Formats: sequence, structure tokens, C-alpha cells
Amino acid sequence: MKTWIILCGLASFALAHAADKIEVVKPTVLKPADVLKPIDPTERVQICGKTSCRTIMINDLMRQIERERSGGGDIIGNGGGLAEQNFTYALSQLPEFISETLNEGFVKGVDVTNLNKIYAVAKSESAKADKLVFLSGKNNPGIFSAANDPEIRLAKTGLTSEAPIFVNIDLLYSRTEDGTEILPMPVMIASLVHELGHQAGFTDHAYLDFLGARVRRMIEADFNRAARKLNGNLKIEMVSINLGSFSMPKLSLSIGDAFIPYEKPLYSVLRCRDGGLPRAARLSNQHWERAAEFGSVWITPFRAWASLTCVNKSGVSETEDRDLILDLRIDTSEELPMVEIVQLAIEN
Repeated sequence: MKTWIILCGLASFALAHAADKIEVVKPTVLKPADVLKPIDPTERVQICGKTSCRTIMINDLMRQIERERSGGGDIIGNGGGLAEQNFTYALSQLPEFISETLNEGFVKGVDVTNLNKIYAVAKSESAKADKLVFLSGKNNPGIFSAANDPEIRLAKTGLTSEAPIFVNIDLLYSRTEDGTEILPMPVMIASLVHELGHQAGFTDHAYLDFLGARVRRMIEADFNRAARKLNGNLKIEMVSINLGSFSMPKLSLSIGDAFIPYEKPLYSVLRCRDGGLPRAARLSNQHWERAAEFGSVWITPFRAWASLTCVNKSGVSETEDRDLILDLRIDTSEELPMVEIVQLAIEN
């Protein structure tokens, strides 16, 4: 028995608490500052888009953001790289990530109350396309530094939810022997918890690092990456994140400088054998199978095991183990790869 969907449209992507005795490893780029240095609204920042840069006062920037939000526009125009797209995706999913951290018991006592406050801010702010403003710390000296803290910070914001979150683009990419690597998404998520914690009114950097590390710990508990290269240098990577006991997995593809979330098509085929919707699902054994090359076109099969939590006719939950099939057609003839889902199916 098989449940499947065929999608044939081409898509172009321009686009410590010691009490609980759990060790927390803080992100190395998220050094706490002794004193919170709020955003200076009179400070000028340089914002760069795809083809040009401009300098604007933060106060004017915030006013323009508010005007454009009411008009449905986007005055920022930056953040088109792969790491920036990952950061934006992490923000869009942050309410669910925080909710699962709470549901799975990664925080206790007063931390639950405080993380719920951050969740409320994330819920209202995560859908705003211009919430994140990506700046170069090198081109904006001082904006990502803080009093009594020698480290350059990954992000900075104010003590109000109306403020944007400035992200230091210089820390998003690093060069390795295998090429350019981007900052891992769990680190981005921890940073967003930290910054939205400031917008929820918290000023203690070390405490916000702790809460961010808790959410990061939940994500990293079942964070899976499957990567391979096409043409010797074009990297493709599928990332899946299994969340709580009663949640659906996250699935996304990175290819070159493009990022695409696959939750919507994935959820359309995740079905129990009786055709019903599962209460939850988890992916495991994620891997790429051997790709077939046809000139500049590649057929790349991705496979995973899908464990579905289904409810039988007696109302009892039971696990159904099935196989996920995802075949991609990737055309590398253009500078921006063209990606097509040619088969997405779940079978016994």
C-alpha cells in the first residue's frame, strides 16, 4: 500500500541552574555581557542589499519598518544568503521550538514562566519578514560589542518587541578546507531565544544564554543532516529535526545558496495505513542514495524511515513504521540551480 504525491513544477531559488544537574554548553559566540548596552537610536548603521549599501539612523530605520509593515512592503532588502535564510527560517519556527522545549520538560520552575514570556514575544514577532536586519560588524564597528565584554556578539536588539534584531553577518559564515560553512541552526535558535528574551524584558545575558541553551538542547537531541556534493562542488544538504513526542518533524533542503522548507509537501503524504492523519511522526536513517547524472541534470533520491503515531479503531495509539521516498530533479545548467520534486511518497 502506498500514499504518494507527484509535484512537477520547477522552483527557482533566489532565494544553570545546577539544581537539575544537566550540563549546559553555551554557544561560543554568545558571550554574556555584564551590562546590557541597549540600542542607541541615534546610531547610524550600514545596510547592504544585493547590489548596494546605504547608511541610515536606527531610529529612522525602525520608523520605516513600521510604515512598511502597515503597507505590506519590505524596506530591508538584505539577508538573501543561505545562512540568512536559515536564520529567518529558525525565527519562523521559534514558537514551536520553544513550545516543544516547554512540553518536553527541558525547563522547570520559574524558568517555565520566563520561557513562556519569551514564547509570547516569539509568537507575535516570528512572522515579521523584516524582524531580522543583517549587518556587517566590520562595517558597523561597535554595534555588536558591549560594555565589559571583549567578544563580538552574534546579535543585538532592544528591550521592546518593536525593535528589530540586528544579526552580525560576519559570524554567519566560516571558511573550512571543504569550502564555506554556515553557522549551525541550533546556535541561531539559541541566539534568537536570547534576543527575544531581551524584548520580553530580561536583561541578564547569562540567564538568557541558559534559556537559549535549553531550547538548543531540545533541537540537538534529534537534529540530523544528510549532505552530499554534485558536480564535485555543489553541496546539497537535507536537514530533519524531530521534536517532541506529539509533533511532526521539520524537513528542509539547502542547495548552493538556496534554502527550501519541505514541511508542507512532507505533511501531505505522511498518512497512516488506514489513510488517517498521524498524531505525530519521526524520521530516522536519513540518507542520500546514488544519484543519476544526465548532463547538467541530476536525479537525487533521498530516503528515510518514518515512524508514525497512529490511532486504531479502538482509540489506542500505535506505531506504524513506513518508508519515505523523496526524489529530486536538480538542473545545474544555470547559476541558480533549478529544483523539482518528481516523487514524494510514503510506502510500507
